[in-house]
Amino acid sequence: MKRTKSLFLMSAASLGGMLAMTSCASEEMGPVVSDGNVTFTVNLPELGTRYGEGVTANKLYVAVYSADGTELLMSNFPNDQKNASSITVGNNGGFPGKATTVTIPLVKNSSYKIAFWAQDERAPYTYSTSDKTIKVSYSGAQANDETRDAFFSYESVTADGSVHPVTLFRPFSQINIGTNDLDAAQKAGMTVTKAGMTISGVADTFDLVSGNASLSEGASGNVTFTATTLPVTPNTFPVDNYDYLAMSYVLVPSTTDTPKATLNVGLLVNDGVTAFATYDNVPAQRNYRTNIYGSLLTNKEVFQVTINPIFEIPAYGEIPAEVNGVITLDTPEHLASFAMMVNNGLNDFSGKTVKLGAGIDLKNAAWTPVGTAEHPFAGTFDGNGQTISNLSVTGKDYAGLFGALSGTVKNLTVSNSNISSPKYAGVIAAYIPAGSNAAITDCTIEGGTATTTGADNGAVGGVVGKADATANTIKNVQLKNMTVAGVKNVGGTVGVQNGTTATISGNKLEKVNLLQDFDGYTGAVKPGEFISPYNGGDITTYKGTATVDNTSSYTFKNWKVAGGVVDIQSAIERPMNIVIEKFECQSVRWVTAAEQHLTVTECVFEGTTVKDGMKDNLEGVMKGSPASSLTVKKCNFKSAGRQNIIVITDKSSPVANIDITDCQFSNWGYLGANGDQADGLLIAIKVSDITGICYSAEDRANFSTALFNNNTFTPPTETGGKRCMKLILNAPYKSIGRSYIFGEYTTE
Repeated sequence: MKRTKSLFLMSAASLGGMLAMTSCASEEMGPVVSDGNVTFTVNLPELGTRYGEGVTANKLYVAVYSADGTELLMSNFPNDQKNASSITVGNNGGFPGKATTVTIPLVKNSSYKIAFWAQDERAPYTYSTSDKTIKVSYSGAQANDETRDAFFSYESVTADGSVHPVTLFRPFSQINIGTNDLDAAQKAGMTVTKAGMTISGVADTFDLVSGNASLSEGASGNVTFTATTLPVTPNTFPVDNYDYLAMSYVLVPSTTDTPKATLNVGLLVNDGVTAFATYDNVPAQRNYRTNIYGSLLTNKEVFQVTINPIFEIPAYGEIPAEVNGVITLDTPEHLASFAMMVNNGLNDFSGKTVKLGAGIDLKNAAWTPVGTAEHPFAGTFDGNGQTISNLSVTGKDYAGLFGALSGTVKNLTVSNSNISSPKYAGVIAAYIPAGSNAAITDCTIEGGTATTTGADNGAVGGVVGKADATANTIKNVQLKNMTVAGVKNVGGTVGVQNGTTATISGNKLEKVNLLQDFDGYTGAVKPGEFISPYNGGDITTYKGTATVDNTSSYTFKNWKVAGGVVDIQSAIERPMNIVIEKFECQSVRWVTAAEQHLTVTECVFEGTTVKDGMKDNLEGVMKGSPASSLTVKKCNFKSAGRQNIIVITDKSSPVANIDITDCQFSNWGYLGANGDQADGLLIAIKVSDITGICYSAEDRANFSTALFNNNTFTPPTETGGKRCMKLILNAPYKSIGRSYIFGEYTTE
């Protein structure tokens, strides 16, 4: 994954002095005298779980040159120091945490060339201050040696008091070999405990100015990385379902016109000195990860090679200057630099407009969202009708294009997004803080997923994860071909909207699938809304407006609470498909609207025979026209409660469509000796030719054949069990004899 060392340059107040120096290159300079310090704040990203996270680059070296790059003024490189005491590097000269600072005395308004190099202090690299090159020694190299990672930059700097974002890039290519057949090889008699690699075609000299790499005269370009113990978690292989065998860092021969080269790679296994398998013409490139993988131990001839960027996000650089109050971003680098400036509190862009000048493809590199809870974006982001594609955010508490938004986003399309968070997730914005007037208008979100794994503290929406503001706006946003998934707080537009005066209107959802997966969660089920649940799911006092087409769906699954009761009512009164899957509880209640389709599948319902605790296993109202439908399949009704299934239609409904298939009804038709009763199946629906109550097995068989398919009815074992099922035809709803939570509907 991409790992950058990000630096900011800020000039301190002028001290009024002048830089005095001798022009004689052969003489050692005295202490540098300047009229101001320039401070570099070096920020490290969050550490990840794979090789290439920059964890071991614990020393930062700096060389300062004259404006034309010909004269060395200062250097703290260990092999060639000059006025090293004038360069102050925080954190004892390294990167023990996420940030460090570098302070250098420079003359105000003067220009310089500055070389930065970060490495593990044990790494076998030597810097030439005259050539501005790094020489790499491969002598004694071992596989899986993360200390060989390093980062560089060569910058032109003017000490003018402005902010200069600077990036450290990786000069190396990372070569990875992985397999999926370690166990199969062991069963076949080959146990692999160590692995290494041979590589031919590498370079050994890197030019910090040009970014090119070359091979020294007389060098072979052949390298052996001695086999070492196989990597283990957390160093997971970059391709899912494969195990690491070996990893190495190499310089790849390159020029500006030809940045990519091909290498010949050999796999060393255990203590073998010759290659177990070879992979020829493997592509490699600076700052990229090349993965060689397959069933490499048991099927040596079949392998795959991929090459992709190793860094998490596009490289940081300066953003374009403001023109007539507008800052125009054209590249991934611009967008990433913009995010960095907001997140570090350098500029919230309040009162300014940031506009896209072109579409930006983030290529599924892991994105760092714009804005944090401490530093939200407060300006106007105008998408200008452009598209940001292949947005990927995983593992961050605030996951979205924007992490925290208190400003405006408009006229933007986001396509093919993959957003996942343990807390708040939304494609446009993860979070809208309290007190803001954030607005998201005239946007389109098409393709991808938004997911939260958080239960009580998680919220996910197709547009916004959670909004704590009372006056935010989400208007005229279209969602297409999206999956929005979470545990408790899930919404098609907003996961949680805590402001009752918010404006949520004119939004349209097409082929949007909501999923609440309660696996392991035993709290109350709070259905979301295709608009938004209000204050964590209570949508009875708050409703936005949206158009939801009949290709959308809402799935509830894996709620397993003994004796639990679920109410799924007006939250889902939209023309769409509803699925209740793999529940284990006592009762599910629902209301379906016109053209809704409810499927209940693979559920287990177990009620109680205690009179005061009796609940119907499935009870619902099917109302409106065109007709809605109910499908119940592969469910196990272990005890009846009052009724296993009760369905009521209102007078506006035509014949509702009901299909009950492959279900098991146990203790069916229970009538207890103490007067507690359970009717089994009670269907109140407009069906002709059946007007009474059936008692006999013959009646029961005829009735089940007519309306039901392939179900099993186990007779009750308790005393007095005689009833089979009731059908109420054209009778008032209240004649059933109980008051339900659904309101009053009749079948007159």
